[in-house]
Amino acid sequence: MSDFTSNNTFPIQKPINFVLLDKAAKQIGNLQGVDNTCILDDSICVDYYPQLISKEMLINIIENEGLFIDTTTPENLKGFKKFLKKLEISNKKNFGTGQLDCCNLNQKNKK
Repeated sequence: MSDFTSNNTFPIQKPINFVLLDKAAKQIGNLQGVDNTCILDDSICVDYYPQLISKEMLINIIENEGLFIDTTTPENLKGFKKFLKKLEISNKKNFGTGQLDCCNLNQKNKK
């Protein structure tokens, strides 16, 4: 049955009010469609059924408790890093690895 669950970790911005963090985790844990919830250091980890609950709903519950999701974590930058890697491969394929011709325009030969 765990093949149908999604797992999300929501890192919380510092400073963290651990009373509010615990309250949000308990509120999420009581929802129908949540399989498991836990607090790991400064984040809430949730296993849930996306057919019954959306990620946005979980974020709303966390933010309604006065906590804010930390969007600067490396986990949230994964998609951007993937884009940059694809761009790097594409540029090497199209332009090669040397310096572009335009970099030498209007320069006198230094010999």
